[in-house]
Amino acid sequence: MELTSPKTQSWLSWFLRGVLVLFFLFLISRLFELQIIKGRYYRELSDGNRIKRIKISAPRGKILARGGETLVGNFGDGKRNYVLGSAFAHAGGYLGEANEGEIGKINPKCPGKGPRIMGDFVGRSGLEEEYDCTLRGSPGEELIEVDITGKYVRTLGKIEPTSGKDVKINIDFGLQKEVAEEMADKKGGIIATDSKGEILAFYSSPSFDPNNVVKSLNDPALPLFNRIVGGLYHPGSVFKPIVAVAALEEKKIDKNYKYQDPGIIKVNDYSYTNWYFTQYGRTEGEIGIVRAMTRSTDTFFYKIGEILGIEKMVEYADQFGYSEKSGIDIP
Repeated sequence: MELTSPKTQSWLSWFLRGVLVLFFLFLISRLFELQIIKGRYYRELSDGNRIKRIKISAPRGKILARGGETLVGNFGDGKRNYVLGSAFAHAGGYLGEANEGEIGKINPKCPGKGPRIMGDFVGRSGLEEEYDCTLRGSPGEELIEVDITGKYVRTLGKIEPTSGKDVKINIDFGLQKEVAEEMADKKGGIIATDSKGEILAFYSSPSFDPNNVVKSLNDPALPLFNRIVGGLYHPGSVFKPIVAVAALEEKKIDKNYKYQDPGIIKVNDYSYTNWYFTQYGRTEGEIGIVRAMTRSTDTFFYKIGEILGIEKMVEYADQFGYSEKSGIDIP
C-alpha cells in the first residue's frame, strides 16, 4: 500500500526543486552583491586591517642664542629640551598637545604642513608659539603589512619626515642666565637691549620650568604670567618729555616758564615728593623746564601736567606711540 499518490509526489518534487532554485538564486545574488557591488568596500576594509600606517614624528627646529648656543633643543626621544629651564621660560615658551579644536585644522600661517593630528604638539607661548610654523616639521609615514594576529610582515613604503627649521635670536646666552640668577626670589621683569634695540636678555620673575609646566598651573605666585608683555606699569620718568612737549605745543607754558619747587605735592590724602627732597630734605627752588628735565624734578612735571590736563596728556602719549605694541616677537 502506497502512502502517497503519484500526484502528491509530483507536487512535492516540484516544490523542493523550486526551493532549491530560489536558494541558489539568493546565493548567487548575495555573491554578486559581495563580490561586485560591495567588492571594493570589503577589499579596502581588508587592506585596512592588513596595512598599518605609522606616523613618524618630525624633529622640531631648535631655538639658538646669538652665539649659536642651544636655548631650546630636543632630547633623543623627540621631547623638547629647555636647556636653561626657568631662566628662559617666558621668552622661549612651551609646548602643549593639540586640543579638540585644533585637531584636523590647518594653521593658515603654514597650510603646506597640513592639518594637526592627535598627538601633535603646539607652541603655547613665547617663541614656541610665535615661530610655531617655522619650528614645526612635516611628519613622515611608514606603511607596513601585518598578519591576522597583527604581527609585522613587511614594509610597503616609507615617507621620511622633514625636520623643522632652527630659529636664531638675539638673546645672549650668558647674560640671560645671569639676569635670571640676579632676579632669584624677586618679582618683576628685566629686558636688556643694545644700542640698536636688539633684546639681549628677557626675563620675568617668578618663572616656571617649561620642562614641567603642569606643576606651576595652580601656583598662587602666577609664575606663568609674563610680567614683561602682560603687565601694566607706570612709565616713570620716560614720560616727562611727553608732558613737556605737550605743554609747550599747546602753549600752556613757554621756554621761560618758572616754577617754585616745594619739594612735595599733596593730592587729597596722598603726598608725592622729589627724589632730592626725599634723600636730602631740600628743594630745587625756582626751576625752569631745562633744569627740571636735567634734574628729573617730579613736582615740576606734576604741575605742568595739571595745567595741561589728562585728555591732552593721553592725546600726546598716543602720538608718541604709547598705546601701540612694540612689535616684539613674543605674543
